[in-house]
Amino acid sequence: MAYGVENALAVCCFMTPEYQESKNCQKELLYADEQNVPIIPCRIRSDWKPSSWLVPELPTKQFAHLAISNKSKSGVLRKTFLIGNTHKELTRKTAHGNTSEWTFFVRPPSSDRDSIETYIKRIRVYLHKTFSPPLVILDRSPFEITRTGWGEFEIRVIIEFQDEWHHEDLEIFWNLTLRDNESYEEVDVEFDSYL
Repeated sequence: MAYGVENALAVCCFMTPEYQESKNCQKELLYADEQNVPIIPCRIRSDWKPSSWLVPELPTKQFAHLAISNKSKSGVLRKTFLIGNTHKELTRKTAHGNTSEWTFFVRPPSSDRDSIETYIKRIRVYLHKTFSPPLVILDRSPFEITRTGWGEFEIRVIIEFQDEWHHEDLEIFWNLTLRDNESYEEVDVEFDSYL
């Protein structure tokens, strides 16, 4: 850190509530100030406000607000999720007249080595009102639900992301299909990777 600060034209501090409360924040800012290196505090989250210890340390500093749009690829992590269902015909009808077994799923592509639970906290699955219960909450991987039935219908899905991503819930509608062995679509979600 010392070498970087001493040889810097300026020190940019990307301020978040978590960073300002870390031991490194105070240490880095005070050291830069001692070395007379200009400090450029940058607000990257609109909800961030300086804590009480920080205000006296930077009394003359102006806080730059960085608005990084979703169109910018800098600081954005794009993840692809597969939303869909599998289907297989039952060899005989159930007592309720069901002819098919299906599994609705939300999963990463097979090439993705990240744990899906790094991103997804919970999924609310709203089934047809004839299912009991019609609302199923999936809160761990694998994010899937298997049922038997006889007809196709629209499934409403609300995906909640892990808190640290600060991403709003995503609502998706999936048309359950009983014509193919597997059917899915790719859904791309962008996360701010600098938070």
